[in-house]
Amino acid sequence: MSSYIVTSIPNWTPSSIPTHTVLTSVAATHSSALAKSLSSATAQLATETLTQNIQSLTRVVRGAQASLTVISAENVLATATDSSVQARATQAIFDATLNLKELVDEENLYGYHLNVGANYFFLVVYGIITLYFLLMCTISRYHWFNITFIIGYGLEFVGILGRVKAIHNVTSTSWYIVQFLCLTIAPTFIMAGIYFFLAQLSVVYGRQFSALRPMWYSYLFISSDIISFLIQAAGASIAANTSSSAKMQNIGLDVAIGGVSFQLFSMTMFILLWIDFFRKVFFANSSDTATMNATFKNYLRMLWSTDKAYNFQRDVREPYYASKFAEIRSRKLMRYFPLYVSFSLALIYIRCVYRIVEFSVGFSGFILNHEAFLMVFDALMVSSAGCIYVCFHPVWVFGRNNILKRKYISKREDEEESKIAD
Repeated sequence: MSSYIVTSIPNWTPSSIPTHTVLTSVAATHSSALAKSLSSATAQLATETLTQNIQSLTRVVRGAQASLTVISAENVLATATDSSVQARATQAIFDATLNLKELVDEENLYGYHLNVGANYFFLVVYGIITLYFLLMCTISRYHWFNITFIIGYGLEFVGILGRVKAIHNVTSTSWYIVQFLCLTIAPTFIMAGIYFFLAQLSVVYGRQFSALRPMWYSYLFISSDIISFLIQAAGASIAANTSSSAKMQNIGLDVAIGGVSFQLFSMTMFILLWIDFFRKVFFANSSDTATMNATFKNYLRMLWSTDKAYNFQRDVREPYYASKFAEIRSRKLMRYFPLYVSFSLALIYIRCVYRIVEFSVGFSGFILNHEAFLMVFDALMVSSAGCIYVCFHPVWVFGRNNILKRKYISKREDEEESKIAD
């Protein structure tokens, strides 16, 4: 039996020797299946020519040999009394354990061991955010915002759940695809909810400050989001398919890069329109330039709503705004709403830039193979944006009765009411 242990150890040496490890144990009942697997893989290797299949079969042989070695050595230890035989058997189990662990690492789809604490933390955070917006569906009438955020943060939750499930199963293709696909496309839905804010704010402050008709912000940027979503979903599906060739996976990454790049371009255009809108809201047609002239520094003060800036907006700028929505503008959270929406845009923008860089360097790149980047530049950015809207949900900013609906804005009912009032 001891001679079998020596001859059955595969021609393999560990890349590093750990200071301690837990020895693997394999039930003897698996011997027959392992022997069949070893025989079948060895026979296929004799005729196989494709490099990818040869590598896969070689791993099967290594795994079966190492597992059979463990079974054989455990049988020896159960009966051996000679210390030298016991030592050889223990060493055989130790070497086979390292072999099996290295096989698992080689087949690790992530390239690293998933951080338990970080993944569980963001699972809880995304779960709370998703439940919050589900609750908002029952107490608020901002249906578009609620639905897009439920889908977006629901996908984030499922994506992190896939990573949690993969903590002890890093070779699972299914969970890898789930987390890769969901975390890639989720922000598309989140941005769809944010885009509608500019249409609503164009009505709240006055259509004259808007570069476009209010609903065109939604039509243009939500349409671009749909296109971005389809491109990203297609690319992520191809790239995450571990059964595809390396060439196909790289093509998938290139497609995903195109989708995220298109989303980033759309966000850039939206942010420029957002900045221009509030430049006009803060300073357009103002005769009192001595108090607060139109400089970049003063723009930031107005956005930050310092006491001086707030007083200027209330006392000087208020007559220029739509009188019908003075009550909404006077609400406490409305004072800081433009600032925190800007924060959320910056957070998701950073996430999109990160994703483009990550996909550009590929699956073998440094970024994709180090989890800290994903946790900081994706999970932290997107979850922080979600936390902003827990506090700045439209129901708390605009009021419980949602009058700023698509139909109301597109039919220009606010202008009709103003004419009647005049």
